[in-house]
Amino acid sequence: MTLGTPAVNLGLTAFHDARGAELAALGAALYLGRIDAVAPQRIAETVRVLRDDGPARAAMADAAWRIFDGEGCARAADLVLRWLDGTAPASAPAAAEAR
Repeated sequence: MTLGTPAVNLGLTAFHDARGAELAALGAALYLGRIDAVAPQRIAETVRVLRDDGPARAAMADAAWRIFDGEGCARAADLVLRWLDGTAPASAPAAAEAR
């Protein structure tokens, strides 16, 4: 999504449901629901419609660019390096396990 690529998401867990719904509400992705409850035909039709709707793809890309800055990988790598050298903040997730 940080590259402006349209996203059609399916969920496996409640976490995916929540994130999928959030991204869909922000216009950054389409969320179809749990993978085991979505017919393959619905997935195919959604992709076809999105493929043929340039303005919808452009709007989705614009929404994603407003949410994501493309620097998430760099932030994650920095945090891992800080965990390894012991300088990560104690409040960082999994900091205790990393030591």
